[in-house]
Amino acid sequence: MGRGKIEIKKIENVSCRQVTFSKRRSGLFKKAHELSVLCDAVVGIIVFSNTSRLYEFSSSSMKGIIDRYNRAIGSSTSQMQVETVEVGVVLESLVLMVEEVVIVAEGVSGGDGGGGNRGGGGDDRVQEQAELEILRHEVARLQNENAMLKGNDLGGKSILELERLERQLNDSLATVLRKKEAMQSKEIQCSNLKGKSLVMKKRFNVVHRVLQIDMMCFNLSTQLPIQPGSGTSHKRQDWLE
Repeated sequence: MGRGKIEIKKIENVSCRQVTFSKRRSGLFKKAHELSVLCDAVVGIIVFSNTSRLYEFSSSSMKGIIDRYNRAIGSSTSQMQVETVEVGVVLESLVLMVEEVVIVAEGVSGGDGGGGNRGGGGDDRVQEQAELEILRHEVARLQNENAMLKGNDLGGKSILELERLERQLNDSLATVLRKKEAMQSKEIQCSNLKGKSLVMKKRFNVVHRVLQIDMMCFNLSTQLPIQPGSGTSHKRQDWLE
């Protein structure tokens, strides 16, 4: 008959809690060891008891595992920051380009203003003014998006706008993570190929060395003088064997 299902909640009895903690901790470390051996995985576990006592398990150096974890997290964060900065630079470049267009268009419009209304010039100026207004709105929109990506000027934003910004950043982060995982997978494959190449090279060197020794033994055997007598050929044969 199997044991009944245990309700997962805090054990109030101190002695029972300590016994359960000890058993569960040992079982957890045992499973972690099996995982590291069976799957060739790097595993690190850190546990603090309710008395702040430290227990840890690591399949290799715990410091090395923590450093590797920090590098992985740091690379993701730094890559995300780089992506955000790059997006901001692109938006700033677009803003500057649009502002230059606006300035040039305003200058052209101002220069044409003194020429009179020749050939429907009034209608052209009205159209130019409308286009300038559209460009101004586009500049304002790009500046607003750039500030939002940098985390600035978020006070007046609604919850829907903040959620949209969060989705955009999450999508960018997911893209960065996929790229990082692909690069890591490629690096692992290259490392495995290098390892296999080294193993094959070592095997080739061993076989080559064995063949050299066999050839030397064969050459020595062919150079041995054959003495007349009944036991000479047998001695040579024994030496060859």
